[in-house]
Amino acid sequence: MTETKKGEKYYTLFGLDKADFVSTRKVLEIMTLDAKNSIKFGAEPIIEYRDTTGKLFKTSNRLFLEYYDKASLSLNYNLDMQQIVFDHITPPSEKERDAEFSYIPDGTYEGLKWKNDKWTWVERVYTYSIDKPDSPPMPAPQNDGPKKNILGK
Repeated sequence: MTETKKGEKYYTLFGLDKADFVSTRKVLEIMTLDAKNSIKFGAEPIIEYRDTTGKLFKTSNRLFLEYYDKASLSLNYNLDMQQIVFDHITPPSEKERDAEFSYIPDGTYEGLKWKNDKWTWVERVYTYSIDKPDSPPMPAPQNDGPKKNILGK
């Protein structure tokens, strides 16, 4: 994805880091090219977000979402919404609050929207109103045809 700030192009890169045998990280990285087309990673702190406790506001040049290796975490750009959408992660219990390698998605989604020349945090992307435009994407139900008696009776 490419955004422009003061005439300079900022490329937002999505990455995956298999950190170790217990945790994985999803990464957002900001990259620019200088006049000589040299690549600069972590170009400028243009990502504003809250930490996983929801209390501390940070501005950074990259975003790391560390979570339990067996969990599944989404981090994608939603073209229709014009924003980055990702799972909100939380510790499985209060005593694991400082162990980010144990964090798991809780079923809600956060986001980042390009505003005022930076990626700005969106606390809740979907409000889960059934059949409303703000509902999260749901897969279509699968139908294999007429019902079958699996017991053979």
